[in-house]
Amino acid sequence: MSAAAAPPTPQAPPEQSRLYWFFFHLRRRTFGALWQWTRRHPVLGGITYVVLLALLYAFRASYQPGFLFLRKYFVLALGISVLLHFLYRFYRRSKTAGKVTVVLVTTALAAGVWFWGAPMVNYLASYYHYRSLNKVELAELPLTGHERIQPLNSVATMADQEALNETQSASSPDFIRRANGRFDFSMAVGPSPDYPLQRLTRPVDQIISVSATLPAPDFSADNRHPVHFDVGEQLLFGRNVRGVAVRKFSLGQYLSCQADQVRFMEDDQGRWVQVVSLVRWKGFLFPRPVFGGVLVMDQRATGPGAVAERVLLGRGRYYSPQALAEIPWLKGQNLLPERASRFTAQSFRFHRGFLAPFPGYHEGDVRIPELPDDQNSMPYVTWFNFDGVAARAENGLYDYYGLEPYLEGKSGLNLSLFIPGDGRPEVYFMDHSRLESGLFGSSAVPVKVRESRKEYDWSASAAVESRPFIRDFGGKRRFFWLTTVVTKSDAGSKGFVGGSMPDITLTDALGRQVVWVDRQEIADTRLWEQQIIRELGANWGLPDQPLRPNEP
Repeated sequence: MSAAAAPPTPQAPPEQSRLYWFFFHLRRRTFGALWQWTRRHPVLGGITYVVLLALLYAFRASYQPGFLFLRKYFVLALGISVLLHFLYRFYRRSKTAGKVTVVLVTTALAAGVWFWGAPMVNYLASYYHYRSLNKVELAELPLTGHERIQPLNSVATMADQEALNETQSASSPDFIRRANGRFDFSMAVGPSPDYPLQRLTRPVDQIISVSATLPAPDFSADNRHPVHFDVGEQLLFGRNVRGVAVRKFSLGQYLSCQADQVRFMEDDQGRWVQVVSLVRWKGFLFPRPVFGGVLVMDQRATGPGAVAERVLLGRGRYYSPQALAEIPWLKGQNLLPERASRFTAQSFRFHRGFLAPFPGYHEGDVRIPELPDDQNSMPYVTWFNFDGVAARAENGLYDYYGLEPYLEGKSGLNLSLFIPGDGRPEVYFMDHSRLESGLFGSSAVPVKVRESRKEYDWSASAAVESRPFIRDFGGKRRFFWLTTVVTKSDAGSKGFVGGSMPDITLTDALGRQVVWVDRQEIADTRLWEQQIIRELGANWGLPDQPLRPNEP
């Protein structure tokens, strides 16, 4: 008889790493112990789980930025994880020389990701965004209108330091269109950031809305409107408006949108509402920020129902970018988040091709000019009249960018961008460099203004926020830079004021001459054109006589 078959030799379990056993014991000592405790106390355990889930749900706005970070860099993180996995397997199977090689490769990979990973993703995302834009090139510039006199930072400084008491604070002013057609700077008044207890208990109780087209902001009771918003930008925890907006998101919005700028404006009934602009991260391989619509929040009295709503469910009526065109009081408004607007402007660095922004190349590259004295950098929100300029363009508020050559020190105006403030998909632009217009950009304006008045005390003053002023003179459309001369509020302070009757200059972007607007004529922009003709008309061969006003 043949010998009985020997029993199979048991296989030894595969050797596991220390990291495996660390997580193995961590899981047993946490989830295992929790499960055993729940089995012994089922009612108490069930209540505990419900409370934990409720807290997790209520605080979902706190950890949403982490999900967005993963959303933006998921592909990059996935690629790195796969590569590290194969490197680790190779490391375990290699001898000493191979292990050293893996360590060196991993170090080089980490350094490359640190310095080049995110910039590479952003580079490709910006290029893809530029290619996907609905770009409309203009043959003629649109006219400007409803010019604002004071710079934004000047209005903010005067409101916060001169018009409010010590426990109040005003939000950053926004250039908006009122229900009566007036163009104002609107600000919300709420508790000051220096008083956290008030930020926990007090609401936003007042809106200041002053005319932006007059030289002297009037902060009196005539321009103060009592409101009651139990959520706001400066309020803390569950009363912060951005957290309330995130809690209103659907699952798709939660994983792709973020609450950005908050503005206050009037609806079609003349009631003040809080409008939260949303940024949506679009695309999977190369996510990019685009306009995601708005959430409109009405005034709400404080109460148990309001508290439960904002903490658990969030608040606001959502309007998509496509729906805004059907809502008259939001159409043509200033709604576009600056993050999405600037990303669109920066994507025009690819206007001359894929390699234009490449380090060490920069052929045809452009930049958004940044001026050290300006607290409000581009975009400059301006009202434009597109009649006869572009077929489908609407008159209204636009984000304006005057892009200049990439190299610092060069200040020619290469591109003018007009991005609709209400989120319409078209982006209008004029290529000044291709047309050889010979215009200079906003970064050169402060020097020319200082040269024109050397007797001015420029150590305490500055020419800031140069925005476009475009008018027809003698049958030709001419581009000027409208600049306000302001005084620094304190030595070394970032704030400045323009005064009740600020100095205004108009700099011819082609002829380089500077016109200082007479103080008696600052309040009426229609008189500016007559002064321009008096001072510059001879250079253009025009008679010294009043012209038909361009002002709408």
